[in-house]
Amino acid sequence: MEFVSSRSIKIKDIFLDKGNWLRFFVQNKDTLRLNIIINVGKMMACGTVFFGFFLYICTICGASKRVCLTCKSRFCTSCGKKSTERWIHINNAKIPDATWQHITFTMPSDFWCLFWLNRSLFNDIAPVAPFIIKQYCKQADIPCLPGIFMAIHTFGRDLKRNVHFHLSSTCGGIALANPEWVEIYFKDAILKKRWRYLVIKALKSSYLAGGFKLPFKLRHIKTFTHFEAWLNKFYRKTWMVFLQKQTSNKKQNIDYLGRYITRPPLSEARILSYDGKIVSFEFFDHMTKEKTVKSMSVSTFIGSLIRHIPDKHFRAIRYYGFLSNRTRSQYLPIVNLILENNFHQPQKSISWVELQISEFNHNPLKCDDCQQQMALVDVSFPNKSVCHEALHYKLASQQCVVGSGI
Repeated sequence: MEFVSSRSIKIKDIFLDKGNWLRFFVQNKDTLRLNIIINVGKMMACGTVFFGFFLYICTICGASKRVCLTCKSRFCTSCGKKSTERWIHINNAKIPDATWQHITFTMPSDFWCLFWLNRSLFNDIAPVAPFIIKQYCKQADIPCLPGIFMAIHTFGRDLKRNVHFHLSSTCGGIALANPEWVEIYFKDAILKKRWRYLVIKALKSSYLAGGFKLPFKLRHIKTFTHFEAWLNKFYRKTWMVFLQKQTSNKKQNIDYLGRYITRPPLSEARILSYDGKIVSFEFFDHMTKEKTVKSMSVSTFIGSLIRHIPDKHFRAIRYYGFLSNRTRSQYLPIVNLILENNFHQPQKSISWVELQISEFNHNPLKCDDCQQQMALVDVSFPNKSVCHEALHYKLASQQCVVGSGI
């Protein structure tokens, strides 16, 4: 049976349908990173009794409601949505009202596979873009410190590998000598050259550190001299650094970067059809400037999604300048004072009940019969003594009807 409506197709359903994930796992278990297996398992168990539940009872009519705990996985579309909303809620109060500019740092496609073979590169290259912005501001007529937050992005809209960095910076910063605000205008030509030089320099350093892995197509490279010669040819290419228009709407930047925190690389709304063998989805092609439909086998679809699951404790959003954890308490109050921003109290994380009310205007803890607030009477936690491998096989062996939402 083929389902065409995007509202009826969930990534979780595709993984569970006809044992798709179990079959993929058995065929590729020797090459899968542990965090991939853990996150897929969490996604499949999300919202079920595997994670435990809260039991609520109405004290008036006695009606009961069981609320299953969620997985909090970066790969889960439901939990990713909630995590994004919470991050946006907190950062709208944390980040100052100023003029912002969104900058996207890209690199040649030849480098993308190096990140999957040498995963430490994600952390090695990530500080390069904010370092360039900070140095740019430091070398201005009046040296200053900008506020920066950045998201690391590993995928393109068609699910291919595409390592790039989304960075938002204040168009200026707090002067290093005096408590005043300094305006800055970024020039893309300067940023491009510095970005190209520092990324190539970082790759050379990583190779010299030892243990650097190269893809099969570069099997002819045996020494650092050969690797350096291969890298140097990219100096002759122009690297793309995209600067969007400056804006005083900080919420626009926060909302944009918020999409890259904890979510799968494909929105379920873009899935057009699934017939048990082929998955079709749409994406906006930057080359043609049109929406394009891409179809692939279930196995290819699963592989294209899970390879973008980050490692455990990997930070997708990072802060630099006067927004860094080390300097925020020192500089942020001064920045707000200079910019005449109202001081915002630190925001508490928004609860799942508040999210339900804000998104759907529905309080899930109100009794459906008498509309009274239900009381928590019991909590059931998962059994941690259960073997994770056995639990994973049990979850992967489940069958579901696509579109049922279970």
